[in-house]
Amino acid sequence: MTDNKASRQKSILEDIRQGRIQRIDFLGDSITQGCGFVSRQHGYPDLLLNKMKQLAGHDRLQTYNHAVGGATAAGGAGRIHWCERGPSPPDLSFVMFGLNDVYLSGSADDYAHHLGTMMNRLKRLGSAVVLLGPTPCPERDQAVRSFSLRASREAGRAGVNFVDCLAPFYRTGQVPAGLLWPDGIHLTARGHRVLADWIWNQLQAM
Repeated sequence: MTDNKASRQKSILEDIRQGRIQRIDFLGDSITQGCGFVSRQHGYPDLLLNKMKQLAGHDRLQTYNHAVGGATAAGGAGRIHWCERGPSPPDLSFVMFGLNDVYLSGSADDYAHHLGTMMNRLKRLGSAVVLLGPTPCPERDQAVRSFSLRASREAGRAGVNFVDCLAPFYRTGQVPAGLLWPDGIHLTARGHRVLADWIWNQLQAM
């Protein structure tokens, strides 16, 4: 990693403020896509983008949401070339997978491998990367926590920033009512607001 890229990793919001970040990509599953559970403007990617536009002082930031409902980390790695579309690659990328890997009883080693593939490919494109851990699924709590920990370790190996996306939902010991749909997996509009605010606060500390 060059000194310039290392600096970018540590000052994402300052880069947005200074106009050095112009394109932002999101990769993930139905939590990132929205997938009909919330309108797009209520999903965490758009909520984050609104904060970034306010910080930048304009609304010309480009964003591409490459998320696909039901996707695993392997599927994300297989679609990473989508980030090469357009006149220029992303300056900043958010990556979130894990829930479908857990539900399909996927291998934690495979999950980690595919996350690494995505992070390293994005870094080669010149993108700053923020790896987001999976959001809660109380029915599979222990497995989700395990995959989140594995994601954190892979982010450390890749030298990218990691955000624990379980933490804001378990502040009282369990997920408060109204943050998940009755399926116990997908976030409500309120849940997306909690997630977006948490990610934004973590970006401020990076």
